[in-house]
Amino acid sequence: MTQRYEQLGVQAEVGNSVFVGDPTTLQRVDLEYTHVTGEAPKGSVTLTNPPDGFADMLHRDTFVRVSAGWQGALGVVFAGYPIKDGVELNEGKDITLTAKVAPNTAAKWRRAVALSSRGQLSYSDAVNQLISDMALTVGTLDLSLAPAYLARGYTFDGPGWRGLRTLAASASAEIVFDGDTVSFIRPERGIPAGLEEIPYFSQKPETGNIIGAVKRTDKGLELTTFFDLRLRVGARVGFEWYDRFTGTDQKGVYVISALQHKGSSHGTDRTTQVTCRRAGSLP
Repeated sequence: MTQRYEQLGVQAEVGNSVFVGDPTTLQRVDLEYTHVTGEAPKGSVTLTNPPDGFADMLHRDTFVRVSAGWQGALGVVFAGYPIKDGVELNEGKDITLTAKVAPNTAAKWRRAVALSSRGQLSYSDAVNQLISDMALTVGTLDLSLAPAYLARGYTFDGPGWRGLRTLAASASAEIVFDGDTVSFIRPERGIPAGLEEIPYFSQKPETGNIIGAVKRTDKGLELTTFFDLRLRVGARVGFEWYDRFTGTDQKGVYVISALQHKGSSHGTDRTTQVTCRRAGSLP
């Protein structure tokens, strides 16, 4: 795995200016992005030793885009605007400028919406209307366990995420954001058709790309791999790992329910940590 030895490329766009982390200098970029099923994503970026005047450009109304990748192929990790009181400047031996950013989807996630019906409202129509009113796009909706209709006189008034979470629970489904697209999924629904198209991770010594041990938690399996933007909440991935609890090799398809990307243009912090639940077996 070349990622063991390469340096991750990281850059931040602040307004119309670009700050690129350069490991040959003291100009450094560090990022962190966290996304959990059913919650709005969170991002933060720290710029070390930016040019004079750069800090003055970063404020709540400044659009920020953070990108990272291997071998010069950078992809967007998150983009949005700093949260209230989310910009911090520290001056010492090094100057550090940190911004906590609400990715674009987060604002839509919190958007206030209202939904009411005097008669019977179909469950599908209610879900589609809420997603549309939040200025988001309807993705794949697994409504196989959802009721056909909501109760007569159903009303909802509040942040869209709360309404969606309630409706998803009624369908025994989980909400997944992929950019501006909202999907309802059921992780236990099984294996996708194109297994060759899903990311695959292994603990094998010669080809393994899992860092450290795989942990069992009450939320599923927790593991760490090299920074990988292919991984996103709701995505299905293949895992091959050794279960210390049972003393056996395990292999299967899992659905990611939470992830955290960490990246640095200088240090060794260039990982993606995921929490996932089993969806099916692999041959």
